[in-house]
Amino acid sequence: MVKKPQQGTIFAAAQRSDSYFVKCINMLSLYEKIKIRLIILFLLAALSFIGLFFIINYQLVSERAVKRADSRFELIQKNVGYFFKDIERSALTLKDSLYLLKNTEEIQRAVILKMEMMPFLDSVGLVLDDNKYYLFSRRANDKIVVYHQEQVNGPLVDESGRVIFADFNPSKRPWSVASDDSNNSWNPAYNCFDRPGKKCISFTLRINGKDHDLLAVDKIHVDLN
Repeated sequence: MVKKPQQGTIFAAAQRSDSYFVKCINMLSLYEKIKIRLIILFLLAALSFIGLFFIINYQLVSERAVKRADSRFELIQKNVGYFFKDIERSALTLKDSLYLLKNTEEIQRAVILKMEMMPFLDSVGLVLDDNKYYLFSRRANDKIVVYHQEQVNGPLVDESGRVIFADFNPSKRPWSVASDDSNNSWNPAYNCFDRPGKKCISFTLRINGKDHDLLAVDKIHVDLN
């Protein structure tokens, strides 16, 4: 005779089954939570790494850019320094070409010849030992025109005798005033006399000592604009 399972036994087994099922669900839920948190942590770590990479890379690029800028600035400074040294040497070369020349025509030819060899000079001015002034100015067609004074502080005239500027006093010009206390000097930018509306900077060379006995010139100024 077969015994039928008791109702209490079946109910207990069902409860155990339900409890196991709930535990499984809870474990799966915990696993999913852990997995989601791990994914979030991984993403945060990845984003932090990417952000750190970009920050470091930006700093390196910025440092390289600053170094390149410093190097370029130093190079520009050196090139500018070399350029101005060339101008000073040009003035000295110009002075050397005037040794022992007393005739104004010879002086004019010597200056024009040197200016043709130095295209970066826009104009050259000479104050002769008799205080008369000569200005050599380069024009757009590269022609060098000459203005001069026939009397001290008198009109500045061109080669044909046409008056360009009345009562021109070289000692009042910025290149002359700025160099009174030194043998040579660079002068601050000023309004160009022969180029209205433009600024000039000049290097002025004063003739002193033994050179004064060998040259018919008191001052030489070379202009850039």
